[in-house]
Amino acid sequence: MSSQTGANVLLRLDLNNGGSGTNNSCSGTGIIDASGSGNLKLSRQITGSSFASGADYVFDYNSLSAAQPYLMIAAIPPSGSVLQTILIRKIKIEETPPPVSFTLASPISVICGKANPVVLTVANVYSTPGITGYTWNLGATNKWVYNGNPAPATISTTANTLTLSPICGTTPTNVSATANAGANQYTTNTATITSVNENMSIIGTNPLCSGSATYSIDKLPTCGATVSNWNATPGGIVQVANNGSTANITKLANGQVTLTATVTLTNACNTSTVNLSLPLSSGAIPLTGYYRIASDYHNYGIFNPLYNNNSPIWLPANKIFGVDVFITSSGIQLPTWTKASNSYPFSWGTTGTFLTFSGTSGTTAYSQRNGIFELTANTGCGVTTTTFTWPVVVQGGSFGLTTSPNPATDNLIVSIESETVTTKASGKTANIILTLYNLTSTEVVKRWSFKNNQTKFNLNVSGIKKGLYILKVNRDKQEQTKQISIE
Repeated sequence: MSSQTGANVLLRLDLNNGGSGTNNSCSGTGIIDASGSGNLKLSRQITGSSFASGADYVFDYNSLSAAQPYLMIAAIPPSGSVLQTILIRKIKIEETPPPVSFTLASPISVICGKANPVVLTVANVYSTPGITGYTWNLGATNKWVYNGNPAPATISTTANTLTLSPICGTTPTNVSATANAGANQYTTNTATITSVNENMSIIGTNPLCSGSATYSIDKLPTCGATVSNWNATPGGIVQVANNGSTANITKLANGQVTLTATVTLTNACNTSTVNLSLPLSSGAIPLTGYYRIASDYHNYGIFNPLYNNNSPIWLPANKIFGVDVFITSSGIQLPTWTKASNSYPFSWGTTGTFLTFSGTSGTTAYSQRNGIFELTANTGCGVTTTTFTWPVVVQGGSFGLTTSPNPATDNLIVSIESETVTTKASGKTANIILTLYNLTSTEVVKRWSFKNNQTKFNLNVSGIKKGLYILKVNRDKQEQTKQISIE
């Protein structure tokens, strides 16, 4: 080494693996890749001075995931070097064991008001050998039950698990453990014990098609809990017989009610009042919902109750309109929409309990066309069929509408022009209603009513807030709209 003038030799160690070097698990010795790359390779350059002094060279593998079958050692001479010799006088392999670690899962929950068993487990994180047993530390007056008796302050086991039960209605003390390995003892962390309430609910037959049934509280605590105030609203649909922790419900009529009960917890781990409710269907569920009508002529409002669906929709001739229907009854299963044979041939489509259809008003004045649909649904107590009808009537005339000034400040002049109304031609008195709406036509701001054949109206708008509005003028069966501005 003293005559070396080029790069020094590399001493290389390689464990048997699939890195960039040759795998020698079957073929004995072989060449280790000189590039220094590859998994688990370690390389040290041997200098003249350290070699001459007989120094130790430490190749430190920080961790190995598994045992390796071979250790390969090679001298890698640099390119163009002089003759070099490495003499290995001793190979010493030292294994450093991993740290000792024993843990308990934390926190651990116990169910308030119940004595459900809890299993505590000590985890030997790095598989430390030689463990002969475990000492569990519960403390005095710990509120645990062990093997049917109040648990002592400490418990010894050979297994790494311990099964305890809380005294009903209490929160037991925290728990730690010690792992014993001969004279060595290794302590764990402390497992924190908490108490929680389960999510209670009212359970029973739903829907209640006929007769009576018993309803109770699911996950009711077994100690320190009382049930009271069984009730059903609205009244007249079912009869409630309060039996303490349960209630007997008898069907009186078809309909939907909300069944309620109160649970009071009076144990040491939790004191509270819980109000529970259950939507309960009694018999066949009535079909309820809303509909919305709109056209290129007028928006007839949003979400009108279905029981108003027989009110005629008055439209001028050849106006396209549409109807959207939303069924809100809960518990409906397998809905089927059917267009009645005598229905006007509208375009229509359905998605579940949602129906939409559209059509044109027609051309003949005062003629009526009906959109008739049937909804057949299984409500859980048999099949029910409900018919919905939307009459569409063509108006008998039309009129023009002008407003001034626009924007208006104190007064707004409204004029009806170009009338072709039947009532005017016959000399009859017309009913005229002028309504001012907000811009979405959902809120009435002010309304004026007249019963005569005048065609010009002076409306006082001085007290109305500045902004944009919709003015709707109804003359008998006809209607016109106009957007106005008030400043």
